[in-house]
Amino acid sequence: VYKKVIDADDRKELGRAIGLFASGIGAGSYVYLRRIFERLLVRAKALAGTAIDDEEFGRARVDEKITLLANYLPQTLTSNTTLYGILSKGIHELSEEKCIEYFPVVRECIFMILDEWEEQRRKKEKEKAISSALSKITSQIT
Repeated sequence: VYKKVIDADDRKELGRAIGLFASGIGAGSYVYLRRIFERLLVRAKALAGTAIDDEEFGRARVDEKITLLANYLPQTLTSNTTLYGILSKGIHELSEEKCIEYFPVVRECIFMILDEWEEQRRKKEKEKAISSALSKITSQIT
């Protein structure tokens, strides 16, 4: 589903996280989700380009990065910047049971970002196809 918005490594790690969760391994699943989440922030920064200063972004804590990337991430995530903290706490402090209990919510946060990017990709693809078709029609009728 997300083949065009994340690379093969992230898809593989997402599968590992889900597999670990299904096997009752909570903290291990969080390691993969956190790695994916960190790379999604880097990709969001790439989408932002020069709209966000590289040095400021590099110095920012993760919650600050999320705020900086507000225009490039789902609003639900930017108004709830705690996801990274939950992932980190899951890796370092939470019990396996709590990690497993919270996993579906943190997984859905990752999916939400990917869903939004896939929707944007499809929209751009459709706009490009329509523009091309209109140009073709215009050249034929003028």
